[in-house]
Amino acid sequence: MKAKCGDQNHSTYLLGPGDQLQISDPELTELANKPVRVDGDGSVDVPLAGRVHVGGLTAQQGQQELNKALSTYIRHPQVIVEVSEVHSQPVPFSAR
Repeated sequence: MKAKCGDQNHSTYLLGPGDQLQISDPELTELANKPVRVDGDGSVDVPLAGRVHVGGLTAQQGQQELNKALSTYIRHPQVIVEVSEVHSQPVPFSAR
């Protein structure tokens, strides 16, 4: 069984400059429904944590970095990162 395109993107796509992310956490209401763009250095600006480098990481690894950065301010952060727009590289597509 082949992975769906969305599942594959989440596990193998590497974040890069220009990509747009949806970052959510129950404690970060400031980010609710607000897209975040990865800047030219591969970083995103997140309330409380400031600039966090996610370039070259998968969405899951980006979640881990954001959780680590926010753990200073939030007890047990539960960040979810979703790629909403891809601009840094082509997305591999696997047919069913």
